[in-house]
Amino acid sequence: MSTTQRRRPPTQFIGATDDDVPEVAEIVAESRKAEIGTGQPIRVAGSQHAAPAAPAGQPAQDDESVLTVLPAQPANPAEQPVELSPSQKKGLAVLDAWIAAEVLTPETVKDLKDIVSGRERDMAALDLVYGDALPWEEGYPETEFPNLRAGYLAYDVIFGSIPEAKAAVRLEEVYGQSFGDGGAGSGVSILATLRVAPNGTLDLKDGVSPFSVSAYGWGLVRALNRDLGAMPGWKHAAADISKSFRDLFDDRFKDKPIDKAAILEIYYWMLDSLGFDEKLVSRPSRESDVVSKPAKVIGYYQRVSPDGTPVPKQRMPDALIMNSFFLSDLLDARRDLAKGIEQPLLDRYLGVKEQVRRINILEDPKAINTLLRPGLFPEGKWPHAGRNQLVAMQQSIINYALHPAQVRRNKVIGVNGPPGTGKTTLLKDAAAALIVRRAIAMSDFIHPSHAFRVFGSGGARSSGRADPSLFELDPKLIGFEMLVASSNNGAVENVSTEWPDNGAIADDATTRYYPGTASRLHERESWGLVSAALGNSANRAKFRDQFWFDEDWGLRNQLALAAGRSPVIVDKKTGAKRIPASFEAHRPARGRHAALERWNRERDRFLQLLDTVRKSLSDVNKAATGELDQSDPFHFHTSSPWLSGADHRQREDLFEAAIDLHRAFMEGAATEVGSNLSAAMELLAGRFNGRKPKVVQSVLSTLFIAVPVLSTTFASVRRMLRDVEEPMIGWLFIDEAGQATPQSAVGAIKRSRNALVVGDPIQVEPVVTLNEPMVVEIAKAMGIDHEVDMAPWGSVQTFADGASEVFAEYPCEGGARRVGMPLLAHRRCAEPMFSISNQIGYGGLMVNAKRPSPSAIRDACGPSRWIDVHDPVDEKWSEQEGMVVFNLLRDIVARGGKLDLYIISPFRIIESRLRDMVIQNHAGIGISFAEARELTRRIGTVHKVQGREAEGVIFVLGHQGEAFKRARGWAGGRPNIANVAVTRAKEVLYIVGNRADWSEAGYFHTVEQVMDEFTRQHGVAAGDALAVPPAPIREEQTEAPAPVLEDHESIFDLDLGLGLG
Repeated sequence: MSTTQRRRPPTQFIGATDDDVPEVAEIVAESRKAEIGTGQPIRVAGSQHAAPAAPAGQPAQDDESVLTVLPAQPANPAEQPVELSPSQKKGLAVLDAWIAAEVLTPETVKDLKDIVSGRERDMAALDLVYGDALPWEEGYPETEFPNLRAGYLAYDVIFGSIPEAKAAVRLEEVYGQSFGDGGAGSGVSILATLRVAPNGTLDLKDGVSPFSVSAYGWGLVRALNRDLGAMPGWKHAAADISKSFRDLFDDRFKDKPIDKAAILEIYYWMLDSLGFDEKLVSRPSRESDVVSKPAKVIGYYQRVSPDGTPVPKQRMPDALIMNSFFLSDLLDARRDLAKGIEQPLLDRYLGVKEQVRRINILEDPKAINTLLRPGLFPEGKWPHAGRNQLVAMQQSIINYALHPAQVRRNKVIGVNGPPGTGKTTLLKDAAAALIVRRAIAMSDFIHPSHAFRVFGSGGARSSGRADPSLFELDPKLIGFEMLVASSNNGAVENVSTEWPDNGAIADDATTRYYPGTASRLHERESWGLVSAALGNSANRAKFRDQFWFDEDWGLRNQLALAAGRSPVIVDKKTGAKRIPASFEAHRPARGRHAALERWNRERDRFLQLLDTVRKSLSDVNKAATGELDQSDPFHFHTSSPWLSGADHRQREDLFEAAIDLHRAFMEGAATEVGSNLSAAMELLAGRFNGRKPKVVQSVLSTLFIAVPVLSTTFASVRRMLRDVEEPMIGWLFIDEAGQATPQSAVGAIKRSRNALVVGDPIQVEPVVTLNEPMVVEIAKAMGIDHEVDMAPWGSVQTFADGASEVFAEYPCEGGARRVGMPLLAHRRCAEPMFSISNQIGYGGLMVNAKRPSPSAIRDACGPSRWIDVHDPVDEKWSEQEGMVVFNLLRDIVARGGKLDLYIISPFRIIESRLRDMVIQNHAGIGISFAEARELTRRIGTVHKVQGREAEGVIFVLGHQGEAFKRARGWAGGRPNIANVAVTRAKEVLYIVGNRADWSEAGYFHTVEQVMDEFTRQHGVAAGDALAVPPAPIREEQTEAPAPVLEDHESIFDLDLGLGLG
């Protein structure tokens, strides 16, 4: 039998030998003893607190309430209350607190007209009254519509807006003022909207109330009355308001157009119903019988065909976003938990399903040896630039997370990734391993089309009708979906643009996966379509247009060719025909016979490489009879154990073969894949209603076959995956998880089966717009610990660490800080930045694997040091500190250096003054005005430089004198600010500020000690300023400053020699 016709043997996984099993059992026994011996469960963020007697608030109903309130649903008397366990009650209390926080966190815009920004082809912001007419009345000026738009499909009348600053002042009067560098924003939030039909009548389609009130408007009244425990009752309140509106106004305006008097009547009714303080909104005089204040209406354009006829069945627009993006998913999660409905991964995250076993990986050498058994290494590996290998802890995390038995257990795996320790590298290897695993499953099929079948009996739609245009994907190919999510746009962009970049793989890697399509989508030269950014509507629209519909590079035409059709592009002006550019560049299979030939060829190559890799792993596993030497931390944490470079190269070659097999699979099943991808485009556009979950799963999984890794921000998850109501994402990778509020990940986690969560809680903390005293009061009202369960103290990372079976501990003041599986080989920062970070954040456990590098900045300005500045004036901004920064910049430029640096401050006022100084004094620095503006983009607070790095950092402190002792205490009270600032610098760090003042500010005492030791070693006095005399700083403004920077079962239970797979 030829290799083409053979079926691959059942999937195998090379495990450890039988001799390892007693050791694993001993590990588990030791771990359990450690817990049982204390008499108490280990206290872990998000999972181990005693439950309160009962959660505050009322259980949510089944009705969906996002931005539009629905009529109240009668309770079902037949339903019996569910008896909840203590951990479920604790989970409810946490969800209640998060719901309260999100009710009080509105979506804001700088100005109401900004609502249409970026969406001008679909909507317009109109004045409510022009002359004496409303938009739907005669006398209102006609609109100049964009191309293929004519008339309006609907209007949303905006009923009032709440200024952020005004509301913040009132809340501070009740709860007290936060201390920090925050402050209320200058935006406004919408209080309520009214959906009106094009003729001015109430739009009552589908029985949905036309009146939508914001959760914030309702919650703000209760918060001002200190009734925080009422917040989880928002859905009930929304339903009551909706019912009242319909009782009063439905019949009156079902057929009669709304006029100005009616608008005022509804407006006043709304304020009275909410009990809203009129001082918080701008409202017309009650004596006025016209709408005298400026107000806005959002008009949604009717789309038309080129012949001017309306587009049939145009989807009604979503209601305006008034509420938090996360509120609906939180309410859904609470509803299911209150009913006792299992939410496998979310239950892990919340601690509802607790880890009864914990293993401290750094205290248990046997555990590390087990996880690094060669037989646990995945078959596939990413071909990194330079052919770099994972080091010990990176590899142990991959081996643990991706063991097939582990994957079946819905695990949340927390990874503590300090700066410069290879988080992105880790995620790439995880992705490569899963792509290869899916290719192994693909290779089971003699023909790719055998992996699909038409949805038949039972139907593809909820109505029960069949859908012959869609195909059910074999379950073997489900579970490999990879979604990268983050609260950080930069992390999302990193995945979408850097992973496919030519520089992301080894120079001699030969695989190419639709490179022209990827290059067009990512707007840079790309090796393959391995990832893409989705998320918001603009990203999704761009993806749909370029990935699928683009005539030259879209996959629609390329798959059509493989299916036996012959697409051509016809010039609309000349009628000339040509073939798509991708046909020449990508050379897709021309017809089904050619596609099958390619599949057979690539399948044979893949299976041969797979056999080679498995034999190598098995041979090394048998030979690895000893234990790894962990006595030298540096050597252990920087080593790549067991496998040789040749072994790793085989795994990388297998990944390349897996990528090629994916392309051959898609072309071999071009009809089925093409149909499902076409449906996926509808899913991404929000037009996939009425399909059963199994259909959604098959369509979604087919999309992930085409593009293995997709990314999104948490804020876009619900709208992007509105049809995904069950766990359908095989793997959720969360990046920069320490920056995300714990509640922001709930929607993504609910829709996923496994989560690999990477981040660092002592980098930038989650941004919370609520003041801290109010957050404390919310936690108190719900009976939970604000320092564990609420942002900014808690984060997605701390909850994931708390849900992890395997953990580590870093020594710190007052005990130990528990984290997930740690990455400890640091490769970014030279001294003293490395030691500062290591001592203030990681208990000295990191090792410095950075190689020495030259530095033009260090050559110009000398070694890293604390430049001590004593300014006699007690001001936030110190002119003398500004002069030091000026001199540093001038020296670098004068000596021909490049300004590859960041200028960072804990405080926004210092950031602003530094930008002004650079702009006003650019000539003295020796740079042009344009260069100065570019430099200002490198000036910011820690929030603006997180995730970035440069040759040097100037860390400007300000706030000298007794008057600012509290400000310094805030900046140094936690390690985050100092840690982020110093670890942006790869080679050199200059701290500018008053040493005596700042060395007493929390973690800055350790910063000073490390800097002093370093400067003594390098022959520079600790307080030396630059020898260059300070230059005067001009006060005149030459131009406006630049804008601001923008089960208890475990892998350790398994008989690893049984070849589980």
